[in-house]
Amino acid sequence: MARDFNRRSSAGFLSIKMGVKSSPLPLRRYSERQLETHIECPNCTLKYAVYGVFAFCPDCRQHNSLYMLGKNLDVVGKMLDMAASADVEIAGKLVENALEDCVAAFDAFGRELCRVNANKASLPAKADKISFQNLEGAKRNVDDLFGFDISAGLTKDEWQSVVRSLQKRHLFVHRMGVVDEEYVKKTGDAQAVVGHKISLTGHEVGSAVQIVRKLAQYIAEKLAALPEDGTR
Repeated sequence: MARDFNRRSSAGFLSIKMGVKSSPLPLRRYSERQLETHIECPNCTLKYAVYGVFAFCPDCRQHNSLYMLGKNLDVVGKMLDMAASADVEIAGKLVENALEDCVAAFDAFGRELCRVNANKASLPAKADKISFQNLEGAKRNVDDLFGFDISAGLTKDEWQSVVRSLQKRHLFVHRMGVVDEEYVKKTGDAQAVVGHKISLTGHEVGSAVQIVRKLAQYIAEKLAALPEDGTR
């Protein structure tokens, strides 16, 4: 693109001419296809796409929250595989990020599943407000609103282990991994020392992933079995 500008003074003594050659700036547009989440329904195998993340299958009406959690936890597993062959500093960050992603995926799953089952809650307006980042809090809230104990889906050791792992995630996100008294109180972790950095291994996060899968399956089955009107 070329543009010419020609300006002459009123007295006729000065003339300025300027030419500019340039190409028009490209307009950047996002592609809607890039925002799609592609899903194959595990129940009826229908392949479909949504612009968000969560949805009901257009064919069998099964909700995809458990499926999406599984896909996200698969990625967490790949991060742990990468950490196993990385140098110490990078491995440590990968393990921390894997734990954070595991908790974020589980929290999103739990919130969405409670939202779509809100009509089964004693107080539907509060159903999608339940946070699953703090398992003890989630346990109380699910029991209050839906009438079942999420910890019943795990052994005592599994519950204590996953509670501890999720509390470690809180330390890494908010305290750079440094132990505080609240962590010790909530987990009873005898190896933790207040003021010291908490330890975290890939094996521990991998174990947390497997327990989260089991817990999520239990929550999904219990919610599916509840009556539609919130009576229990």
